[in-house]
Amino acid sequence: MEKREATIAELLTKKDRSKPADVLVAVPGLDLCLKLVKQPLGRYIDLNGRISDATDGDAFLRAAADEIYEFCPVLHTQEMQEGYDCKVPTDIVYKLLGDELGDYELEVGSAGIGQPFKVEQQYINHIGDEIEVLGADGKKVQGILKEVNGREFVLTVKEKQTVEGKKRPVMVDVDKTYSMDTVKYAKYQLTFK
Repeated sequence: MEKREATIAELLTKKDRSKPADVLVAVPGLDLCLKLVKQPLGRYIDLNGRISDATDGDAFLRAAADEIYEFCPVLHTQEMQEGYDCKVPTDIVYKLLGDELGDYELEVGSAGIGQPFKVEQQYINHIGDEIEVLGADGKKVQGILKEVNGREFVLTVKEKQTVEGKKRPVMVDVDKTYSMDTVKYAKYQLTFK
């Protein structure tokens, strides 16, 4: 990769693109999806900390219900609260998910700069960006994330190749396909060009 200094406009564009997107999460038993909205990182850390600090099953379920409620605004509507006869707003989570509440894990992906990707959406968010991949073979590769197809992604890397009519090898773009399930990690490369 040719290095150059980043411009203010490029950094501001990156800032706008790096915001986590709202996501749809399937709810087993309902055959529906709930829309989870992005929250400030501090709020997520606070809610997630309450789950981690839970000392018994009831405290864990209460904290998990609070977290799901917080991230899902459709549950906040008066119509939903009245329709499910909720005395406390977060009761709706218990009434919707019932015994399955303990089976949920809410993972909100917004990895810090340079941290390995944890969820598929992070790969999608970084299409067009330079990332580093540590393959299953232990080799580090840097390149541009070209596309994401299910659990596979394509990385465009520069490689030296012999070209007919040239005395020396030249750098060419080569697409390599990786699986999210087999790489040891993939992470965004912050470069100041």
